[in-house]
Amino acid sequence: MSSHHIVRDDQEPAVLVGKVDESQFPLLFSLLEWSPIVIATAQSYEKLLSLDIKIDIIFYQEHKEEINKNMTRQNEFFELVHYHDALLETVLKWLSSQKHFALNYITNVLDTSSQELLKDQEYINTLVVFADDFKYVLNKNSPFEKWIPKGVEITFDGAVQESENIELQKEGKYTVINDGIIKVMHQNKLIIGEKMKVAYDR
Repeated sequence: MSSHHIVRDDQEPAVLVGKVDESQFPLLFSLLEWSPIVIATAQSYEKLLSLDIKIDIIFYQEHKEEINKNMTRQNEFFELVHYHDALLETVLKWLSSQKHFALNYITNVLDTSSQELLKDQEYINTLVVFADDFKYVLNKNSPFEKWIPKGVEITFDGAVQESENIELQKEGKYTVINDGIIKVMHQNKLIIGEKMKVAYDR
């Protein structure tokens, strides 16, 4: 293990892999195209090693020596960072301390704590969460506008005042009516979930 200071162009978002399954591999490799900082956990690092992905940092709670031993297979510098709880918030604080202000987070579910951080965190400028086949982003200022293909499912975690080119299916869930720009007017900060038609859509 090395205690070296990681220096990397911070314009490419770092990638945090919390939990990943095979269906997310295309997404993962897409996010790694431009060699970002790769952050793993004690639960994900072995999977990344098996995919021959270079890991820069591992956040862990226990089993430090075992992780260190297994990571010798990589034969590259890496860092181990201990945390007590709140993985995502700890990573966000660490990134901010490193002057790195963007993160793509891959996990299996958007839990309550991640949702709250997505909406309220001020550690970094850009946080995107990939979970449940959705890409979740925060829109702070109304309106939200984006070109999206017809039929894509969209979710919102708050009240929508007015909208264009989306159709309500059930509470909080919409579909895009036609290929083109959707427009959503809202009063408060809004988390938008966009279902990825193919796993590596960004």
